[in-house]
Order: sequence, then C-alpha cells, then structure tokens
Amino acid sequence: MGMTPNTEFLPKVLLNNKKFVEIDEFYSVNGAKDIWAAGDVVWKPRGSFVLSDKQAAGVAKNIDAVLRGKSQTPVKTLPIDVLMVATGRSRGAGRMGPVKAFSFLVYWIKGKTLGTDKLASWVDGTVF
Repeated sequence: MGMTPNTEFLPKVLLNNKKFVEIDEFYSVNGAKDIWAAGDVVWKPRGSFVLSDKQAAGVAKNIDAVLRGKSQTPVKTLPIDVLMVATGRSRGAGRMGPVKAFSFLVYWIKGKTLGTDKLASWVDGTVF
C-alpha cells in the first residue's frame, strides 16, 4: 500500500525525503518562484483523485490571482483523510481521519452507486 510520485525529473532541492514536492498552503512550490504543484506529486493531506481536482482548482485560482496582481488564497481540500472501499453488495470498510467508518456507512456513501450518480457532474465540471 502506498504511492510513489513520478518526480525523478525534478530538482532534488524541491522534494522532501519521500520524493514529494514541498508546497505551502497556496500550493506554491517551496524554493521556486511562480511555480505551483498539485496532484500525485504532492501529499497534502494525501494523494487522491478527488483531492487532485480540488487542488487543481485552487492552483488555477492562485495563478489567476498572481497574474492579476492580487493575493493568493490557501487551497482548501478535505480537512481529514477519508478512505472508503466497497467490499461487497452491501458492505464496505474505511475510515474518516482516526474514526472507523462502519460498513453500512461506507455502503450508504459509496458502495450503493460506486459514485456513478455523480459521474455526469464530474464530466461536465459542475461537481465543485
């Protein structure tokens, strides 16, 4: 279990000891001017498809702000780690931060539709 970032091509001075890009609350790369990072190369709070979308939206707003001479705003993602996996027709396992997610809760949130009910909004960009 885990994730290895594809950062071999980046200068080592921009990476932490786990080879992820070091960023601040605006997702600006530490040690680089006017460079931002999002997605699998950062681990804040952790890598995830859903978080990558929120990160990218925040980075886009901050780049626009800098280009307009305005202040950046901190990028907001989920405040806690959430991990949920459907394990059967009406079962699941997971956690929300340090709290265990009960099987019925995982099924109700994720397993029932496996997220397909939100697919249209992901495709047309209205999910956020």
